Formats: sequence, C-alpha cells, structure tokens
Amino acid sequence: MNDGMMGPAARGKYGEEMNHQIYSCSTGEPIDVLLIHVFAYAYRDAWRLIHAGEPVGKHRIEELDLLIEFTGQTSGNTPVANFGLKRRYQIRK
Repeated sequence: MNDGMMGPAARGKYGEEMNHQIYSCSTGEPIDVLLIHVFAYAYRDAWRLIHAGEPVGKHRIEELDLLIEFTGQTSGNTPVANFGLKRRYQIRK
C-alpha cells in the first residue's frame, strides 16, 4: 500500500541525498510525506532562481504550518541550478 510516506533512505529527484528536514510549525513534529517533500524541492528550485543560490537554514511557511530546514548544499548539478539567472535576463538583440 502506498500511503505517501517516504522511508529513511529516500533520495532526491536528481539522485542526491535530501538536504532538508520538514517539521510542523505548530507541534514541531517531523513531517515525512511525499507531497510535502515535492513542495520542498519546488521551494528550493524557486529560491535558486530568485536568489541565485541555495536556501540555507530554517524557512517558516506559517500558512501551511511548515518549517523546512535546509541542512546542506547540493552538488549544483541540477537543471535549475545550471540554468542560472544570467541566461534568464540576457538582453536580446
């Protein structure tokens, strides 16, 4: 049965070890649900595009009762990291 829970040896979407932990803001309990991990990866990718770097530390999203703690750097070999802001904002002739 697939209940959406991830095991302790789960890997990220590009094969790297997950670099985040997710908790409930209200209870502090860890959350280990696949859908929430997918959200954390989307959040990380959006952060990279906006800030041109990795998210670090605790990111609180109170509206969703989530605390995402980014615990380490990834290799930077993901398509989003390699896309970069330079290409996005190139001046076209």
